[in-house]
Amino acid sequence: MKQFNIVIRCIETLDTNELWPDGDAPENPTEKDVYDLIEKHGGPKEVLSDWNLDKDLDCEVIDLGD
Repeated sequence: MKQFNIVIRCIETLDTNELWPDGDAPENPTEKDVYDLIEKHGGPKEVLSDWNLDKDLDCEVIDLGD
């Protein structure tokens, strides 16, 4: 049976003010803080739509063969 990997990427650069527009960012935000923020807002799927990040998605299909 032929198989394919489907990779969907969203590469977006957001600054602290865009991530925490209410000014409630941690003092020295880390990657973990951003992961936690994404989870707090429903996870990656919800954030893509809610934060309007779904406009510039990139899709790659990789043929894994038989």
